[in-house]
Amino acid sequence: MKVAAYVGINCEAEISYRSADSYMSSTETKDETGSVYLYSSYSSETIEIEFDFNHSYDPVISARVTELECAPY
Repeated sequence: MKVAAYVGINCEAEISYRSADSYMSSTETKDETGSVYLYSSYSSETIEIEFDFNHSYDPVISARVTELECAPY
């Protein structure tokens, strides 16, 4: 049996944030897919999920992750 050298991972994150001119929080969801290469059946990798706030002209003054889920695909 041949063992794969990597596993595909998909992560989805949701954040709640508030901009300087807003009284209520907004929510944004993003996902990212990556490959984690295995060495001796173990590996430690980073998958970055970037949120783009270019649609808002006001600075974001607070943000927090409300959900995060990662799973192999």
